[in-house]
Amino acid sequence: MKCAALLIAVALFTGCETFEDSFYKRHQLITIHELIPRVSPRMGKFERAIMVDGQRLYVRRLPMLASPGIASAEALESRDGTFHLALHLDRHGENLWTQAAIDYHGRRLVFMVDGIYRGTFVARSYPGSGSILVPIRLQADDAMLIAEAAEKNYKTFGRNQ
Repeated sequence: MKCAALLIAVALFTGCETFEDSFYKRHQLITIHELIPRVSPRMGKFERAIMVDGQRLYVRRLPMLASPGIASAEALESRDGTFHLALHLDRHGENLWTQAAIDYHGRRLVFMVDGIYRGTFVARSYPGSGSILVPIRLQADDAMLIAEAAEKNYKTFGRNQ
């Protein structure tokens, strides 16, 4: 019995990539986090530092909105040729975003995909449409990849209400 468990563990955990690497490469998971304007001297386990263009930014580790609340996404071309994302939320996502838009109105939020910084945007009042516009600048390929993965992620991780 112990031998079988050991063989299974070896089979599962061998390979060039870690589980986390392969997990993120497949999924394009979206998370939106609070940007912390000033870090306290006692940065705790609830914040983390990320480097962006040589500058250190501090974000909350726990997202205010993530892929399980995003039913689908759409890549929208902007005037300058880059792309923004429209996130279409389920009921749970709408509730989370409504609260976040109230709590963080006018403050900068961090948009991440697979734990990697993709941009910041300002939280605005929630219009009640079930969708939010994330006005960050993405290249066409990146925007399309994220948008296509959003519905798959929702089916895999979402609440399916």
